[in-house]
Amino acid sequence: MMVVMMILAASCTNNKDFTITKSGLGYKIFPGGGKDSLKPGSIVRFRLAQKIEDSLLNIPDETPEQFFPVPSIPVEFDLMEIANKIKVGDSVVYRFPVDTILARNPGQQAPPFLKKGKNIYVYMKVLQKYDSAQQATNDRRKEFERIQEVIAGKRKAEFDKIAKEKFSDAVKAKGGTLVKIIKQGDGPVADSGKLLSMMYEGRFTDGRVFDGNMNQKDTTLSKPLEFQLIDGAIIQGWLHALPLLHKGAKASFLIPYSEGYGETGFQTIPPYSNLLFDVEVIDVKDAPKQTRANMPSPPPVKQ
Repeated sequence: MMVVMMILAASCTNNKDFTITKSGLGYKIFPGGGKDSLKPGSIVRFRLAQKIEDSLLNIPDETPEQFFPVPSIPVEFDLMEIANKIKVGDSVVYRFPVDTILARNPGQQAPPFLKKGKNIYVYMKVLQKYDSAQQATNDRRKEFERIQEVIAGKRKAEFDKIAKEKFSDAVKAKGGTLVKIIKQGDGPVADSGKLLSMMYEGRFTDGRVFDGNMNQKDTTLSKPLEFQLIDGAIIQGWLHALPLLHKGAKASFLIPYSEGYGETGFQTIPPYSNLLFDVEVIDVKDAPKQTRANMPSPPPVKQ
């Protein structure tokens, strides 16, 4: 349904047929035939997609449906500014000029994608109106659970596809991480509790590098990482995969999101992220007793 609405509204992003409010918000309403108006005090449920010009800012089928209270006083430069003009079933295209966003937020650091002269477009499909806050709360919880199942299913399918195409000869570690040993080392095993020195590169499944000390031109970033292989200090994927390697080994890991940063993500790593790593075990040695309680937090996230 969101795809249909975005196609229907696409022509609006290429011409000047928006109605403009005093705050600078542009909007175009596509009537859905409903008669139930949005009234202050009620809660509106809607589906959302966001773009900056032609680039999506969210993944519509992974974005939960939103539940917003309709304010008694319209909020300027906000989705609910024109709530009194919208009915259940309507589709609305909003245009937020970046210049206006920047002017209304002076002194604040803007994300890189917010460039002067551009526009953010928000596509909204109004699904339902609630007069009962309890019913809205219950449905919000169900929607959150539904979207979790959708995302988890998609990530499992993604993991299985990569596993079949690139890790068919891999060894499965505890927890499901796949370990493709490119070259096994002939030194000590990277057992639990050992102090490891390692080179690595972490990538998202689309190939973008998010961390690592491999392929770094800056020598301060290309030093081997030293850390103790203990639970709580590293992600579970590393904890379970590294004991399959010896000193001198080179390998690639495919880590399911459940063995990485899970359903919450961390810093630049989004929730439900399957991760890829290339690693090289430079050294394996016993950890001095005095370091066991004060080991630095290792990647895959830069400190």
